[in-house]
Amino acid sequence: MIKINDYVYPTSTTKNILIGFLLIQELKNIFPKYLTGNLIDIGCGEKPLKKYLVNYISQHIGVDHKATLHDNSNIDIFGTAYEIPVDNCSFDSAICTAALEHLEEPELAIKECYRVLKPGGVAIYSVPFIWHLHEEPRDFLDTQSMD
Repeated sequence: MIKINDYVYPTSTTKNILIGFLLIQELKNIFPKYLTGNLIDIGCGEKPLKKYLVNYISQHIGVDHKATLHDNSNIDIFGTAYEIPVDNCSFDSAICTAALEHLEEPELAIKECYRVLKPGGVAIYSVPFIWHLHEEPRDFLDTQSMD
């Protein structure tokens, strides 16, 4: 018997519990295949995925901005997805889950992730496809595509 709360994205609410369940199941399948070494968690918030990562990585460094709406006690580096205050090629792997939709220029954030990854490093991203606005005003929905 599956205890669904053990497999739900930790910030899931009753509105999105199924999505959280499916996301965690998929991430749990791909984390061991792709994540190793020192990992940077871009837009880490409260590091809700930490317990799913501990067996695959040696270090979990979370980066988020100082004005985050989340508890910042798990943030290791204050910065932005556009400017991570670390040297080039510092990390073996990266995750960025449910953060790109909060950025005006997500492609610049992806370039910054590329900069901090070592050659051959892997980044895993997840973003909502169709989702309610959340954490406004920092949720950017392309309303033109809905016309």
